[in-house]
Amino acid sequence: HDREAHGTPLGMAVWLSWRRLRDALRRALPWLGATSAIAVALGIARHWARRRSHKEGELPIFQRPKEVLLGDLWFAEGPRWRQGKLYFSDFGPQEVIAVDWQTRQRHTIARVPDAEDGVRGPSGLGWRPDGLLLVSEMRARRLLAFIPGTMDREPVMAVELADVAPGFCNDMVVDSSGAAYVGNFGFDLAEVEGKSPEEYHHLLKPTCLTRVDGEGNATEVTPKELIFPNGVVITPDGQTLLVAETFGQRISAYRRAPDGSLSERRTWADLDHCWPDGLCLDASGALWIALAGRGCFVRMAEGGKLLEVIPSTEGFKAIACVFGGPDGRTLFMLEARESREESVKAAGPGNSRIVLAHVDVPGASAPDVPHYFAGYC
Repeated sequence: HDREAHGTPLGMAVWLSWRRLRDALRRALPWLGATSAIAVALGIARHWARRRSHKEGELPIFQRPKEVLLGDLWFAEGPRWRQGKLYFSDFGPQEVIAVDWQTRQRHTIARVPDAEDGVRGPSGLGWRPDGLLLVSEMRARRLLAFIPGTMDREPVMAVELADVAPGFCNDMVVDSSGAAYVGNFGFDLAEVEGKSPEEYHHLLKPTCLTRVDGEGNATEVTPKELIFPNGVVITPDGQTLLVAETFGQRISAYRRAPDGSLSERRTWADLDHCWPDGLCLDASGALWIALAGRGCFVRMAEGGKLLEVIPSTEGFKAIACVFGGPDGRTLFMLEARESREESVKAAGPGNSRIVLAHVDVPGASAPDVPHYFAGYC
């Protein structure tokens, strides 16, 4: 189950077929041992994938028409849609960039002021109700607040998170009150990159989500039980927070109380030899998830049922996704050839791109929270 080996359409088909057949075998043949069931499922799945059968009802792979929006990025992350513009972070120039939907023109709206030499600067994005742009700064482990359009000025707020974030800060979500839920790696990612799961398993350290309120107070809001929390969204009713655990290979859900506290973690979907990165929420309650090692973006219902798959561009990994466009049915997909820091530096502009496709179900919205969309504020 090597991550890179399955980052192709054929490998993806084998994986999808294996998941479906494995579950069917477990239901139909409870007496069959786990190892035997997996072996049988893999054998049938390989035969199925060789047939390349994409008939309706057999394999949920859809070759939707795709368009390249931007193709000259270093490493794009943290996409958000707001007021007719797509926002995202680009690790190389350490910038937050906005792209106008109508004109397709891009503008730098914020720049991380003091990032060390590297390509891990701004990541997750969000907005407070007063319009301040919040940015999680990875390497320095801070939450920054900018007045949009004032990139040459210092941030108006900088909350130090080093005491509660043992690893680089990562993606985040902002709630309707302006509080941010920020994830962190939990360990040194450089020690893990390039190793097999057997080699790096003992290096993985569980970590927590940190909540930063409007006054800048930072508190651990979950136990240290998350394995590399990454993409994170909140449901339209504000009652559930969903977080992708990249190395935990699952989507976890927390009950969210009116005061912003989290409790009662449960597994929303077991991704089973899969590494989720960014995600977004659609109006039906399903998630679109970027599967970094599978070379695809998947639409999934709670419980792990696969509803649709969009392969990433050949040679590119799936990194993150978000809804946008005039009707909320445009899915922006962020892709990258390389993800290791040194490789991104060497590749430079062109390593990452943003492509888009039109899908059937729009992003989630909340009538009572007009600045909420697809899981984000």
